[in-house]
Amino acid sequence: MAAISAAAAAAAEGGDRRRRRRRRGWEEQRRRLGAASRRRRG
Repeated sequence: MAAISAAAAAAAEGGDRRRRRRRRGWEEQRRRLGAASRRRRG
């Protein structure tokens, strides 16, 4: 469930504008979220 909280934090930071454009940045965001969660876990 770490990915869900990370996605929620990213959505709150980007706002609705990024949520609307999640089709193009969906793959890039997933890679960034994965790297961030991996760094947080150690």
